[in-house]
This record gives sequence, structure tokens and C-alpha cells, in this order.
Amino acid sequence: MTKLFCLGKIKFDLRDPDEVYFAQKEFDALLGVKTTFIKTIAVLMREKPFSLLDDNVIHLITRLPYLGEGQGLLVKLPVRELVSIVKNATFFRNICNF
Repeated sequence: MTKLFCLGKIKFDLRDPDEVYFAQKEFDALLGVKTTFIKTIAVLMREKPFSLLDDNVIHLITRLPYLGEGQGLLVKLPVRELVSIVKNATFFRNICNF
């Protein structure tokens, strides 16, 4: 079965650092799996498949990061419809699939 990486970028304007915890719980619940906490999204850009992305896409992903403890959540999922997940997310600025 084909898998895809799903990266949830935490919104840069969160007011309370505790909201990062709630963001991870939200993402886990929406996806139905445990996500990996990403401290710095820019570090991901050195690894495949992220290193294969176009410069404009990398710019969009790394733009306006959350300045707190972590910047995003990563999970590898089977390919499926993610539109409802994206529409229901509260704590995320972007959700990118690769």
C-alpha cells in the first residue's frame, strides 16, 4: 500500500505554549494515529522526501514557524482523503502531504 507523509505545521501565533500539547492531541485524533513531534521543521528539509521538494514549496513550509518548543507534527499514513481533516484542524497553519 502506498504511504504518504503528512506534516502538520503548528500555527505561528499560538498564545499559550500548552496549546502545542492540544495541537498534537487534535492531530492524533483527526488522523487516528500517534504523530511524531517535530522541534524544527527546517531540519526535515535535509531528509527525503522533503529534500526533493521545489524551493517554492520549501519556502512555504518553513515560512512563519511557531517560535516555541516545537513547530510541527509528522506522520506516515496510507493514502486517503484528507480534505475533512484539513478543514477541521484548529491549531495548524498548514497541513502538507508528500
